[in-house]
Amino acid sequence: LKVKNKIHIITESNFYEAELGKDSPIDLQFSKMKLAESNEERVVTLVELFFHLHDGRVLGLPGKLLLDLVGLIIFFLSISAFYAWYFPKMLKWKRKKKVQLKKSEKKAFKFLFKYHFKLGIWAAAIMLIVAGTAFFMRPPMLAVIATGTIPAKYYPGFLNENPWYEKIHTALYDPIDNKIILETTEGLYQANTNSTLHFKKTKLNSPIFVMGPTVFDTLGHGGYLIGSFNGLFHLERATGKPIDLLTGEKAKEISNVRPAEKMITGYFRTPQGEEFITAHEQGWLPIGNSKLNGRFTMPKEMLTECRIPLWNYLFEIHNGRFFKGILGGLYILLVPLGSLFFFIVTITGVYDWFVLRKKNNNR
Repeated sequence: LKVKNKIHIITESNFYEAELGKDSPIDLQFSKMKLAESNEERVVTLVELFFHLHDGRVLGLPGKLLLDLVGLIIFFLSISAFYAWYFPKMLKWKRKKKVQLKKSEKKAFKFLFKYHFKLGIWAAAIMLIVAGTAFFMRPPMLAVIATGTIPAKYYPGFLNENPWYEKIHTALYDPIDNKIILETTEGLYQANTNSTLHFKKTKLNSPIFVMGPTVFDTLGHGGYLIGSFNGLFHLERATGKPIDLLTGEKAKEISNVRPAEKMITGYFRTPQGEEFITAHEQGWLPIGNSKLNGRFTMPKEMLTECRIPLWNYLFEIHNGRFFKGILGGLYILLVPLGSLFFFIVTITGVYDWFVLRKKNNNR
């Protein structure tokens, strides 16, 4: 951000500034600023809490390594559970066909059955946490926790001393009101640039999707330009009312957890005044009287040769989006239903362990 004679660089955790020199404006020396904290009690959003519990970050590096280990255990339990289900059917078929059961098959069943229970009972508590948090980590159940918070003192782990750590999404500078507005995981904060940057909670009368804005800019005396998965809006400075730039009408009541048909990911205006947006599913789209006229087409090389990192590929499978082409809009239910079944299977597995243990003790 350029604020008067200073340049500010804002990361997801910190705020840096450098003064523009008269003699050498390119040679900028940035220093980290200590942002004055709000007087409000520090809180942690439920979305953060659930994500940190789900991947182990709540306990730092040891927690992440523990969740990696539990992931391997879940992989083993999946294989052993399948074999425990398959073995009786195979045994029945072999007896019917009068086929000798191999010793290796019997040993494999005993080994997998034994360690299925041993590893399962030790990892059960963490698997219940993984399943329970996953249930709320994707729409539609994400809406249940989207606006919830807890006091930071109740966070069951280690919080970074920096109260802004991994919280800042984007920012804008309003030269008319002389203020900086930060958009964070906990909402909007503003600070007057005439004094120490003491940020206080604020609100803008414009729809902003729960994941935050993807377009966040000022329009001078005109107000603000705000885009998110709820759409693209012009928040008028004079009236304080948002105008839907895709329809030209006043914005109606919009849910901040239910995305619009056109989920805005970007906006730009050409020197000739033409306006375009990028939408998550529709790609480049003109707005108003603007026209694409064959411009901004994706290079053929990107369609035929572009590769994605393996991590992203696996994550698309993990969050269910991989199956959208097969299931359509129903893919959104894969994660909540899968986590619910995982939770039930874990609970019933613990019950089976207690029943089996009781039977062995009574022998």
